[in-house]
Amino acid sequence: MHTELIFLIADKQPFYRCGIKMALQNLGYKGSVYEVKNGTEVISIISNKEVNVLLIDSLISVVGIDDCIKVIKTEYPSVRIIALLNQVNPTTIEILINHEVDGIISKTCNQEILGEAIEAVTKGNIFRDHNVKELIRKKHMYFPDNKCNRLTSREKEVLRDITFGKHSKEIATHLNVSEETVKKHRRNLLKKIKGHSNAELIRYSLKHYIVGVQEFFNSSEITN
Repeated sequence: MHTELIFLIADKQPFYRCGIKMALQNLGYKGSVYEVKNGTEVISIISNKEVNVLLIDSLISVVGIDDCIKVIKTEYPSVRIIALLNQVNPTTIEILINHEVDGIISKTCNQEILGEAIEAVTKGNIFRDHNVKELIRKKHMYFPDNKCNRLTSREKEVLRDITFGKHSKEIATHLNVSEETVKKHRRNLLKKIKGHSNAELIRYSLKHYIVGVQEFFNSSEITN
């Protein structure tokens, strides 16, 4: 556990911010914790201070969560973002996933789930809590591949298998190609998306609908 992480809590309710701070202390995090009440203050703090994890209310005011995420992802990509949902609804979830938010959890979750989310996103993984995943399944949310024309059909096949957690040897067997060919496709994929890790490939896959959200969460091979 990265106990010295620096957090920024963005929520208009002082009582809720206090609750998150207490939860962080209970989880053993000892780093600095900043608090703000609106989106303008989020950008101000992140642009002037080091922040590792942003815990942001999905209904943040003044500068909304959409604009906050766009600025952070563009100018401060090292900051991990966990969105806190007042209500779990498919529209909000779709927006957050499309903006590559690292973690999505309900405000009703317990501190153990918060801890799991922090641990996951700081390792470069994504995290969705049980309520979020259940809604995705019930609403049959699926976003077809309509934004990713620069990848070849074979690269998309390899990317799908990577997203489902398969290793190079497994992918080679599945696609009936050599393991070296799979590794070459992976290198080409990373070059095309300007990435450096499987985590970035998975994010790209979900953002550009190579793998549908429901399909991703229903896969028994994917764990948080």
